[in-house]
Formats: sequence, structure tokens, C-alpha cells
Amino acid sequence: MATFFGEVILPTSRVFFDDYDDSDNEEEYQVERTLEVKLLDENSLKHEFELLIIVEGIVCRGFADLYLVNANTLRLAEFRLPVEEERDNLVEITSHKEEASVLYKLNDKTLLLRTSPAIDIFISHQLTLKVIPWIESCKNIMTFHSKSVCDYRCEIREDLPPTFERTLVTSAVRNISPGLRYLDQPNFITGFCASVAGWCECMDKPCILHIIFTDNSSLDSITFAPLFKIFETSNVKHLIVNKPNSSKLGISCDQSYMYM
Repeated sequence: MATFFGEVILPTSRVFFDDYDDSDNEEEYQVERTLEVKLLDENSLKHEFELLIIVEGIVCRGFADLYLVNANTLRLAEFRLPVEEERDNLVEITSHKEEASVLYKLNDKTLLLRTSPAIDIFISHQLTLKVIPWIESCKNIMTFHSKSVCDYRCEIREDLPPTFERTLVTSAVRNISPGLRYLDQPNFITGFCASVAGWCECMDKPCILHIIFTDNSSLDSITFAPLFKIFETSNVKHLIVNKPNSSKLGISCDQSYMYM
């Protein structure tokens, strides 16, 4: 770009380098964290199941904690990231969650995988590879992923409800429950549930991906409404072992969908 004085001003770059840009530090910080699998029930790998339910996101995990599992639910396996060593020269804005992803046995025909908040887009495929033995032993896969309504792309946003559901299915799915709407373009989904759905599509395995869009991360009757509807219309209502309790609703979480 030329100015009135004739000199040329080149566009600036947004790439910044610090004073410690050497090969030793780069190799140190790029060590990949490998998921560790703790198998709690070896017999679970020898059985076949009808359904595997996967929950990802604050709202879906909260729904599973309140209504699908209890103290008597059997744990089959845990998938955990190793604890990172403390770095003096690295500032963390939010504390890293070292919570494990847990595979539960809801009954003789159904498994539930509760995904840890520590599973991000960079290690989603790694968790998929660890869970494949159980995915292969299940005839059907049903995943639930909760996201902010800000991530939903559409022309008119004013008409959107505070919470709603959209669906993606693999080619092997023959029919879906009535009343469910497919995710429209140009929306796209990333994360662990998307990784599982992609693997199922390649392996010609039935998989339904339910995306729950919410305007906040509170665990209340409004954000849970699409989930209850899906469980009722998908013939899996019997999996809700804990009756809805209004005193447990309205729980606020450590994440907000408000942007400054």
C-alpha cells in the first residue's frame, strides 16, 4: 500500500516469536499426551451389546450424571490423560481438567461412555481408537453433543428457541425417530462424537449424532427438554433410572456462553 509520500507499507504479520524459540524447548513442549486405559472389567470385551450411548459437552454430561447413572452403575473402563508437569514459564488461563472418561454398563444391552472435559479436538481421534473394541461390540451407536447456540449457522437467529436439537446420521441408519431435524448446511461438528460418527460411516455402522444447541450451560428443564424428547421417541426411555428431581435442576456450571 502506497502513501501520499510515495513509500510502500507492507502488510504486517500476526505471527509473533518469543526469546526462547529454540529447538530444545520446542521439542519439550510438543510431547504428545497419550491416553491411558484402565480396564475394570475384562469380560466387557467378550460380550455384544445392542447400544452404546456417548455423551459430550456440559449439558449432555450433566443429563447423564443426573438421570442415567448412580452409585450402583458398573464401571467397565476409564480413559485418562497423564497429569502434566508444572511449567513455570507457562500461564494457564483456566485450570486443566484431569477428569477421566468413563465407560459404564447401564444394563446387559446398553453401554454409556461419559466423555471427560479434557478430551478436546486434538485428542478426540485418540480416544476413538481406544474405544473401538467396545464400539465394534455394539450394534448401534447413539451420541449426544451439547454446543453453544452461537455455533449454529443460520440466516435468521431471532427465531431460534433457547434450546433445540439437530441430527446427523450415518448411511447405515435406516430410520430415525419422528420429529427430529437434520443438521442443515453450512454447519459442521467437531470433537469426539464427530470422530466416532466418521469412523462408523467408514465401517458402515449405524450411528446417530444428536447435537443439542443451548444458549447457556445451566442444567435445567429447558436445556434438558430436547434430551428427554429424544429418549422418549427413541425407545430408550427405560434407561432413565433416576426420576427427574426439580431440586437438582438449575445447576450452574463453570462455563458461560456469553461473549464480550
